[in-house]
Order: sequence, then structure tokens, then C-alpha cells
Amino acid sequence: MVSATLIEKLEQLSPELQKKIEAEVDGLLNEKKNPVTETIIAEPEIKYGSMKGTVIYLADDFDAPLDDFKDYM
Repeated sequence: MVSATLIEKLEQLSPELQKKIEAEVDGLLNEKKNPVTETIIAEPEIKYGSMKGTVIYLADDFDAPLDDFKDYM
């Protein structure tokens, strides 16, 4: 739904500015119809030895069966 005040403001603009706004709206509508599906994300470079000195803790019962799966065992 378009606001009446928006239409009034558009009508007050010069024809050149109205054309620019129309082109911008068309561009926005095209983006909505054809969204960009390819996004490039720069992943950090992982180097060997980057976790040197990091303490990793495993619980004593790490390999113990889970209570949730008792019905299936």
C-alpha cells in the first residue's frame, strides 16, 4: 500500500528526479526477483600448529553410552 504523502512528494519532484527514482525502484524490484545467490566469504587461513599449547579436555566417560539411546541398545 502506497502512502498518499509519498505520492504527493513524488509529484513535487522534477521529471528528471522522478525518472531517477523510477529507475531505482525498478532496480530494487529486479533484485527481489533475482536475488544474488553467490556470496564470497573470505575464510581465515588455518596453519599447521596453530593450536599448539591449547588444552583440550575430554571427560572420563567420553566413550560411555548415552542414556538417550538405552532403548535402542
